[in-house]
Amino acid sequence: MGKILAVAVIAALIYFLIVPRFRIKKKDDATELLACDECGTYFSNDELALRDKKRLCKSCEAKLRGGK
Repeated sequence: MGKILAVAVIAALIYFLIVPRFRIKKKDDATELLACDECGTYFSNDELALRDKKRLCKSCEAKLRGGK
């Protein structure tokens, strides 16, 4: 009886202490998508430029500058 109890305790320790370290953790790093005020396409915040109080994607910003 004592051996069965010891094996059960060791199995419980392995299950509750070691196994959770190897489980895949969910990423809580959701990126916020914002719409370009000119074309309406959604981009992450670091891909948009702020010009004249408008959020513009790189292609719309180039069009307004007179570029390609």
